[in-house]
Amino acid sequence: MSAFLMSLRDVPVDEYEEIRTLLDDNRIEHYRTEPSRWGISHGAIWLVEDGGLAQARTLLEEYQRGRGERARAAFAEAAQRGEVPTLFQRFRERPLVSAAQWLGLLVALALSILPFLWLAGLLG
Repeated sequence: MSAFLMSLRDVPVDEYEEIRTLLDDNRIEHYRTEPSRWGISHGAIWLVEDGGLAQARTLLEEYQRGRGERARAAFAEAAQRGEVPTLFQRFRERPLVSAAQWLGLLVALALSILPFLWLAGLLG
């Protein structure tokens, strides 16, 4: 009987290819279901037989741990080189977009706090 291994929601193509190669190299039979047309399902990786599920999950955990460490190291390296923009640099690059984002944040915050202020009698 087939067994669900992982959802492909927000999984980039390169990560999927690396996982597929990892499963192939360890001779774990698997298949991929495609995402639905309307975005209800995001696709998944399934094992043909559930007997290799424990091994596949262990391999997947090790792979994801290593990928996370590589991503953090690459980010730290880019930050040391000054390639990671600061909040102020992003604001200077796109002031209108940044101002709109901050305005939207303040409106959302105000809309979520106002009912409580009305209930407390602090607003007329």
